[in-house]
Amino acid sequence: MAALSWVPGESLGPERWGRTGEIAEQVGAPQLELVRSWLGSALRALEQLHRRGWIHGDISPGNLIFSGGDLALIDFDCSVRIGDPRVGFNPQFSLPIREGSGLAAPEVDLYALGASFFALLYGVDPSKGLDARAVPVSGLLPWGQIPEPDREFWRPLEAFLRRCCEDGEHRFRTAEQASYALQHLESLAQPGQELERRLEPLGHLEPKQVPWLEELLSGYPGSLHGNRETRGLDSRFAEQTYVPTSLDEELLGDLQRGDASLVLLFGNAGDGKTAFLQHLLRRLGFTPLESAQRVQGYRLPDGRELLVNLDGSAAYGEKSSRELLDDFFAPFHQPPGPGFPKVRLIAINSGPLKQWATAQPDGWLKSQLLAVLAGDLRSIDPALRLIDLNARSLVGHYRGAELRSEFLDQLLDRMLGPEETWAVCPSCSAQNRCSAWASVQALRSDAGPGLRRAIWTAFQAVHQRGRVHITARELRGALSYAVFGLHRCQDLHQDPNLQPDTLAQRLFAGDSAHRQGELLGELAQLDPALGSDPQVDRELVGGSAQAGPDQLAARRRQAYLEGRVALHRGEHLERFLGFPQASPAQRRELTDRLLAGISALQPLPRVAKRGGLALRMAGRQQTETVFWAEKQRENFSLEMEPSYAGQVEQLHQALLLCYRRGERREQLRLTTDLFAALLDLAGGAQLPLDATYAEIYANLEIFIQRLTSDEERNWRAWIPADPQAVYQLMVVSPMQPERPSEVLLSRALPQEDPYA
Repeated sequence: MAALSWVPGESLGPERWGRTGEIAEQVGAPQLELVRSWLGSALRALEQLHRRGWIHGDISPGNLIFSGGDLALIDFDCSVRIGDPRVGFNPQFSLPIREGSGLAAPEVDLYALGASFFALLYGVDPSKGLDARAVPVSGLLPWGQIPEPDREFWRPLEAFLRRCCEDGEHRFRTAEQASYALQHLESLAQPGQELERRLEPLGHLEPKQVPWLEELLSGYPGSLHGNRETRGLDSRFAEQTYVPTSLDEELLGDLQRGDASLVLLFGNAGDGKTAFLQHLLRRLGFTPLESAQRVQGYRLPDGRELLVNLDGSAAYGEKSSRELLDDFFAPFHQPPGPGFPKVRLIAINSGPLKQWATAQPDGWLKSQLLAVLAGDLRSIDPALRLIDLNARSLVGHYRGAELRSEFLDQLLDRMLGPEETWAVCPSCSAQNRCSAWASVQALRSDAGPGLRRAIWTAFQAVHQRGRVHITARELRGALSYAVFGLHRCQDLHQDPNLQPDTLAQRLFAGDSAHRQGELLGELAQLDPALGSDPQVDRELVGGSAQAGPDQLAARRRQAYLEGRVALHRGEHLERFLGFPQASPAQRRELTDRLLAGISALQPLPRVAKRGGLALRMAGRQQTETVFWAEKQRENFSLEMEPSYAGQVEQLHQALLLCYRRGERREQLRLTTDLFAALLDLAGGAQLPLDATYAEIYANLEIFIQRLTSDEERNWRAWIPADPQAVYQLMVVSPMQPERPSEVLLSRALPQEDPYA
């Protein structure tokens, strides 16, 4: 005897048959999506029940309780263990005895579920007009009694219901099969070989192991069982997930042709410098040294001497890092000429490199190193390759006007591995609770490309916010955590009650289990659950009074991965990301909106904020009259920030609002935060001028001060006594230098306000 909790809601009994449209209207959800969510809820319940070796045994519309978008099974009086004789079933919704020899099996519940939804959708008794249930029949649902308009409306679900109830080899045998088919309704009516293979009878389920999963979990620093990844390509996981970039190919060609003599890679820890050099050595035909070995000499096929240092910031052997750098750079105090016989490759953090270079006597090498460290690549010798991996974007880059994400796609493909990696999962007894298997199925389903785009967009938003630098190590760790979770196969087998967080929760929820790392911390700031949309939120919870804040938050996160809601403040992030693809007209419109946002910050009357950019002129004395200068919109443009001139993929982290008038040049660097704040202001939002926004507005204040310091000879004025009037003040210089300038006052008509 089990103590069951009370389930609030309403029954889907006969009075509800054929009236799902009324229920959908009541809860504010699309009719098909509502029914699909009900089926999903019922199948998840059956998966849990069947996993424990039981069937419900008496599924019927009367035993289905709905509350908004949720559905619950009740009345377990007829539940029996799988393989035991069936008892007390309702023949109206029951699989014929002849089909199962009277023994309990999962397909008994699946037939009853299909028959129940047949009655619910079409308003027809599923046993009406059929032969006696104990007599073999070719079709177990009375499709001929359904009007064609009803069949057409529910066509996406017809094939699913047939698979639940019809005779033949294609009937669902497990709740897992039915759940998979429900996720692929579009393909179910016209099955292909891949779908049919996924729907084959699973047979007996038992504990299984995926060895590669443990390797994947070790890539996350916060792993429950230890982070076994070593530096560079020393571990199997690091080697199999290494993704070459265009830099690999370009530098390999430079070395083989003899175009490069000195190659320096610098950046942050975890940027992949060591792995890059190890991979390059392998491509050159050498056995790569272990990261602990650090320094090694080779001979290139053309006879040149090659010296490699995997970590120029550290001591090695009996020599200090400074002594190693002295030896390493010794041949390069003069420019290397054609046919130079020595080649040097080194990975080093920029701090130690700058410290060593600064201590050197003035000369060619010192000037070259300090120039590149300062970001000036214009005068770098062509024999040098000084590569700053801090400027590299691993999460996306533009090729022309096309946004590409090859690195992310290849990294995820390498982490997923070949399909046979997960071959045992469909017959694993823990598959319905395994977050790794759920992710693998989702990423390889029809929805996989959209799911990838959603994840990549979130990573790109983190990169463009510019608060953290996404290294290769950080990216691998975050993907390992978000996509594959924390739990090994044996963890799930040892604890049948273990229910890991979903992919959506791990990606965004700040309180997800064992969350750590800067990238995951930034993703929590973009959590779709932080936003709100009354209409969408009502649809997500189905109008359920039982849906609390946590449930809504979880559904908003999942809805983002399905392309139904945006990241927090995502509308502005999408415009920022897509700026290189914007047309001239779109860039002009965006520029005008940004000017309107700046004007909104000015303490000016409404009549001043009409077109262009209005900037208040501070007077020496307090007066009721307000003065301002107008900067013409034609003098402003929105442009891309110049990019680093190195050999790495890049994605912009700022835009430039440029002002040009004659010889005057000013520019405002727009980060994503300032960009979004100005667009919000242009839309009428009231943003607090507190510490939260102090850093965002700092550059803007300097930009405004520079513009207002420009000598203005044409001002506007507003007097409270005449609130609809705008006065124009013009300073006129006389022809004779000894005469003072004159101020002319005239009344100007207010311009049309395009944002009123």
